[in-house]
Formats: sequence, C-alpha cells, structure tokens
Amino acid sequence: AFKLNNGITISTCRVWSHVGDLAGAFTGQFNGFNQTINGLVENSSGDYAGLFGYADNASVSIKDLTINNAYITGQKHAGAVLGYSNNGDFIDNVTVTGKILGTNNVGSIAGYSRYLKMSSITSNGTVMGAISVGGLIGYQTVSTNISTSSSASNVIAFGSSVGGISGVLYSNSNITNTYATGNVFGGESASSVGGLIGTSYGTPNTITFSHATGSVKGGSNVGGLAGEFKTVGAIISDSYATGNVEGNQKVGGLVGYLYSDAVAKRCYASGNVSSPAAIYATKDDLGGLVGRLESRGSIIDCYSNGSVDGDSYIGGLVGQLGATGGVIINSYTRSAATGNSNVDKFIGGNLGLNSLIVNSFFEDTGCGSPFTPPATGGCAGANGGLGLATADLQTQSDLSGVGWNFTNNATWVMGGSSYPEVVTINTCPTGSSAVAADATFAGGTGTSGDPYLIDSTARLVKMGENLTKYYKLTANVGFSSCQHWIPIGDATTKFTGGFDGNSKIIKGLRTITNGSNYKGLFGYIQSGEIKNLIMEDSIIEGGAFMGTIVGRADSASNIFDNITVTRTTINGTTSLGGVVGYALQAKLKNITVDDYNFINGTTDVGGVAGYLGTNAWIENG
Repeated sequence: AFKLNNGITISTCRVWSHVGDLAGAFTGQFNGFNQTINGLVENSSGDYAGLFGYADNASVSIKDLTINNAYITGQKHAGAVLGYSNNGDFIDNVTVTGKILGTNNVGSIAGYSRYLKMSSITSNGTVMGAISVGGLIGYQTVSTNISTSSSASNVIAFGSSVGGISGVLYSNSNITNTYATGNVFGGESASSVGGLIGTSYGTPNTITFSHATGSVKGGSNVGGLAGEFKTVGAIISDSYATGNVEGNQKVGGLVGYLYSDAVAKRCYASGNVSSPAAIYATKDDLGGLVGRLESRGSIIDCYSNGSVDGDSYIGGLVGQLGATGGVIINSYTRSAATGNSNVDKFIGGNLGLNSLIVNSFFEDTGCGSPFTPPATGGCAGANGGLGLATADLQTQSDLSGVGWNFTNNATWVMGGSSYPEVVTINTCPTGSSAVAADATFAGGTGTSGDPYLIDSTARLVKMGENLTKYYKLTANVGFSSCQHWIPIGDATTKFTGGFDGNSKIIKGLRTITNGSNYKGLFGYIQSGEIKNLIMEDSIIEGGAFMGTIVGRADSASNIFDNITVTRTTINGTTSLGGVVGYALQAKLKNITVDDYNFINGTTDVGGVAGYLGTNAWIENG
C-alpha cells in the first residue's frame, strides 16, 4: 500500500514511466490523501500508458487523488490514472485535468477496464484517439460500473465508439448518476458516437439518472446520449441529452440507433438534430429522439423538442421505424421536422412489421378539434401517432385519460415548461423542495392492529408528525426530482412505531445533498419493524449512518423483513448500507439488493448493511 503525503509537481524535464505492465502488474493500493500530482507526463510509444499501466487484482484501489496538467501519450490502453484495469479494481474520488492521446481504448481516467468500480470521478481536458475513446473510460467491459461522476473533457476520435463518458459499454456494465458536458467529435466517417457513450452491446448494460449536454458530431449511429444501443435487457432510463447532434445516418437527439430489444424509458432530448449538406453526402434516418428504431427496440415515456433537418426518413420523434418493428408507448414530440422525402412530425417512415404505437403524440398547431380521451379528436399521423393541439398537449387530464401516469408523481408531471415532463428529470425552476404533509391519512387509527393508511407522497410525509404510530402503504408512491425527502427520525427523536410497505413501491426518494448524518426513508429508529417494502431509484447523500431504508437502528426489536432495494445511489462517509447504514442489534431477513445499487463511502460500506453489531444478523439476504 502507498500513501501520498504531500503534493508533487513534476519538472517539465522529467518524464514518467508507468507503474505496472503485463510482465508485472500493479496489485496494491494507492491513497492520494487528497493531494495533487501536477505535471504528470508520459511519452510512450507502447501500450499501457498512465500513472499505473496495468493493474490486476481485486483488491487494487486508487483513491483521493488529483492529477493536474497531465500529458499522456501512448498506443493502446492509455489513461491518466490507469491504462488497463483487469480484475476488479476500485477508483474513487479522483480528479484529472490534461490531455490523453492514444490509438485504441483511450480515456482520461482509464483506457480499458474489466470489473472496475469508479465513483466520484471528474475530468476536464482533451481525450484523443481512434477507436474506443471516452471522456472517462475508453472501453468499459465485464461489470465495470461508473457512478456519481462527470466529465467536462472534449473527446475527439476518427474511428468508432466515441463517447463523452465511455467509448464502449459492454457486458453487464452500468453508468448511473453520471454526466458529460464536453463536446464529442467523431469526424464525418466515424461510427457510434454519443454524448455519454459511443456504443453498448453484449450482456445487458444500463444507463440510469445520467445526462449529456455537449454537442455531438459523427458519421453513422450518432446520438446526444448514446450512438448505438442494443441487446435484450439493455436499458436507458431517467436520462436525457440537450446538445445539438450532427451526422449522416441514424442520428438522434438521444440515441442514434436503438434496436435488438433495447429500451429507452423516462427520457428526453432537446438538442437540434441535423445533417448539413456541406459536410454529409448521405442524410438519412434522423429523429428528434431516435434516428432509427427496429428489432423490437422500445421507447416508453419519452419526449423530444429539438428541430430535425435532413434528407430522407426525417421524423420529429423517430427518423425511421425499421422493417423488423419497434415499440413506442406514452411518448410525444414537439420537434419540427424538415427534409426532402419521407418526412413526418412523428415518424419519418417505414412502420415495420409488428410495430406497436400506443398513446403517443406529436404537437400540431393545426389540430383544431378538442381532444377528448380516449379516442375522440386529434389529427391522425401519416406514420403513427396522433397530432394534438398545444392546449391539449398541455392538459394533464387529456393525457391521463389515455393512461399516462401522473398519479403520485409516478412517471409524468406537468413541468415548468407547461408541457408534460418525466418526473425524475423534470425542470425545477426554483430548485427542489420538501413535500408538504397532507392534513389527514387515508384511514386507520395508528395502532398496530389498525395502522394509518398511506396512499400518496404527502401522506408519507405526514408520517413524520408522529414517530410512535404504525403505518401501512396502500399504493405505490413516487417523488419528482423537484422534491426532496426529510428522513423520519433523528438522533434526538427516534422512530419507535412500525411500517408495513404492503409490497408497494416507493420510487425516487432523494435526500438533500449536505454533510448531515442519519439519512434514508427513516433516519434513526429505536424499535419497531419495517417490512414488505420495495424501494426504487433512491438517492441518499450526506455524511454517516445512511441506508435506503434507515440510517441507524439500535434495538434488538428492530426487524427488517421482505425488503427489496434496487437502483439506489448512496454517497457519504461511514456506515453506509443498501438497506441499513448501522445496525447494532437489528434482524434483517428476506432481503434483496440487486447489482444496480452504488454505495460510495470511506469505511463500513456494505451492500445490505454498512455495520452490523455483534447481536445483529442477516437471514436469506
């Protein structure tokens, strides 16, 4: 293990030679102790360039480090921190600025990664290469996960697989709570170019709660968020892109080419999509959200509002729905589409076999007749979808009347733009705010035999007014990104009642980002049982003692039973767990915590519990 005691400035006359290569991999730990290495320069004519060239051990960690003004050049596998990560390494709380140059597998942090976990990473500078080039990682494969990170680096490549965060996302790899603000330039002949990732394939990968805001330019398969996205089980969710996108074929505001059973849900794109005639000879398959959709690719609860301009197969939402078909459900577009042939406000053309389009719309100011759900009024689209006048598209009851879910902030909300927006990524003109408590519960008296009934977010908040009562959830509830949660109970006033989730879902719970302790659905509980609850898409940020369900539980009478936690992100210091942060004597049983949770801290960090006391135990978890 190594520790950096003081900051280092490397003379311009000194050139670094990376630590670790194929002949002798780095297998230790490096703690930067929040110090800075300034002026790291490696001019290599070979592979594996970076502070560390090749690492190969599940216990390798590199953390708490800043590298400023780096200049790394090499061939394959180049990154300022690590050229090649082979077996379960961990990089946390690292910042890099500078230039990284190589051929294949080039990134500001790492060139190539297998089983790597990265969190709290930032980069700013320039990354250049040919194939598999990314703002953070060039080639992200085999269960490599990136969470709570960002890149402002501009990425330039002229081959294929170019992204603002990762060039390639492959084989059960994931990106969550991560964003890119740099521009991505792939050249007019480059393929699979995206604001966040270039291409995703192999065993299902996911992108969640992430976004890209830079401009994107490439050849084919070009998207504001992802250039190419495919494979059964692959999902983009709760994510968006706002940058302008240029390319010549399969070009979309969010995804250039979405196919092979991949899904984009709860997403949007607002950048303009174009194929300038002076640059591109071919200008086909351009869409405000997706350039080309086929092979059972799906768009669910998404929208676009940037302009689209090209030649053939130009659509406000999708450029072309290919011959093998696709699915579009509960989505809409406000994008104006212009071109020469096969141009439509919704889909440019070719609906394909076995395609399904349900309750999806395009804005058409020429639709004068009022829309009365479920089937009266509106203007039928030439290639699917239904045209709605602006007033109808801005009327919640018209959309909820055809099945759009506005209940308890489950999916949609009428946003600051007056148009429907996805709950988890909607516009917050004045920042997030706490939800006001309802005046009453839906029923019950608060006893163990007759608990108070909760069927809304506001009634969930009301639970904080009395910490000794019993509660039961009777409906799924959700929070918008404009709403934050204040945990029930703290070190001064602990929760001592009981909570039955009744196998319902609490979705999108988010705490305020600050350094305070005791966070989760419950902050601190002294006694009582929490059971039968599903938590999805939670974000818990602060200091110590934090978990999705409870931050700290002290009593032997604390029981957590039949709990499922999925897609949670927790960022803090110590005693952090997927279910409970600190459990002194608690009993946890029948617990499910999936692989899509990201928990980032310094000590006592666990998938289920951060700290278990001597009398605490986990059963069937």
